[in-house]
Amino acid sequence: MNTLRRFLGTIVDACKPSTYRPHLKKPTSRALGYLFWLLVCLGTITAVIFAALYIPARVGIRTFIDQSEPAIREFFPAGLVLTFESGSLSTNVDEPYVIDPTLWTTLRAQGETEDMPTHFITIDTDASIDDFDVYDTAVLLTRTHIVGEDSNHLRAYAFSEIDEDLVLDKKTYDAFAGAVIPYINELPVWIDVAVIVGLLLLPFVGAGFAWVWYLCILLVWTLILWAISGMMGKKLTYSQLYRLGLYGVTLPILYKTLIGWIPGMGWPLVPTLIFFVFMIVVLKRIPSPTMNGPKPMKKAVKAPKKAK
Repeated sequence: MNTLRRFLGTIVDACKPSTYRPHLKKPTSRALGYLFWLLVCLGTITAVIFAALYIPARVGIRTFIDQSEPAIREFFPAGLVLTFESGSLSTNVDEPYVIDPTLWTTLRAQGETEDMPTHFITIDTDASIDDFDVYDTAVLLTRTHIVGEDSNHLRAYAFSEIDEDLVLDKKTYDAFAGAVIPYINELPVWIDVAVIVGLLLLPFVGAGFAWVWYLCILLVWTLILWAISGMMGKKLTYSQLYRLGLYGVTLPILYKTLIGWIPGMGWPLVPTLIFFVFMIVVLKRIPSPTMNGPKPMKKAVKAPKKAK
């Protein structure tokens, strides 16, 4: 508990320009350790916030999976047969033929997604890739391609990439769905495991990457700070300024962390500006050599000898 209290005190002191002078004589290893554990502490807080947000989201995941099971089972229409042979698709139904699962129509009715196409899958072996926009569908199956849209760009995949001829009907699809659904039902458990492992590792792994990043960026920032300190008449070495900078990044890191929790906020150059403004204030608090150095000793003046 005392260690935590001292560490929190160090964070507070790192936000005060008046506390930096003693760091000039302290080992750099202490400053390196402080920066790493500061990042671990903030990473832990972020992980806890994420965990708090995940708990209600998990209920939604379970509900979605429960709704998905019947939607998966009824997805493939009875009587439809798709034959993939020699890179070409043929069907046994009148075309164009649409497949609109219940879940798709429900989402459209609820307005879950803006600009949602009317149909989920449309099959027309007489269509071409360029006809995609005509069908108002999420997926278009032509004779030779499956076509979809990704970020307003068409994506087409040729059936010639299928290595073997394939006949897909309701019976084949049901066998596939029956094998897949048990794994889908276990998905929340696997998500829980992934989240727990991620929450345990995130503070340390994330802190490690961030620590290396700040060590590298401080090499450049300290070079600029070195020039500024020279203009201010502070005869500090590069290593001394780097050591001070390891504490001086506290405010920029706190700013980035707090702003990161607010969507749509944050400006890239603000942390850099905070660092240099803060460090200039710190340098002003450190006495210049003329003010701090030892005063020259006056030569003793010998008293004149008295005449006998």
